Amino acid sequence: MILVLFQTIPQTISTTLQWLGFFAAIRASTGPSTRRSAWTVGSAVISAAWFIGIVLLASIEFFNNDALLLRIPFTPVIKFAFGYLLLLSGTFRASLAAIPQRWLIGVQTIGGLLLIQYFRRELLGLFAIPAGVGDLLAGS
Repeated sequence: MILVLFQTIPQTISTTLQWLGFFAAIRASTGPSTRRSAWTVGSAVISAAWFIGIVLLASIEFFNNDALLLRIPFTPVIKFAFGYLLLLSGTFRASLAAIPQRWLIGVQTIGGLLLIQYFRRELLGLFAIPAGVGDLLAGS
């Protein structure tokens, strides 16, 4: 039960922060207010559905270590494919352009925190090293 909480709480925080960043970008973008409102509601629904889907897949042990290797990259591939489809929308591109660059770079500093946790032996290197180094390289 405690392991479930350790997984659910960070996922909830991460999903919420991602949506709040996107919400701020939508509000800062130009365009009709009805279109921005539709994107706000739509993005909230999609974020909630994504979160619930991940939690449900985890509850049926979809991401176990003994799972087929194709299951592991399943969620990022779908997320990236959906993101690329969103790039076809002018409103989405305008919202992304409205995000301050310091936010985008600041988020990448989380990778530094992952590496610190690894060196303090609080996080496995299998996750912390690729994620931490990748975040730091992307942010620099």
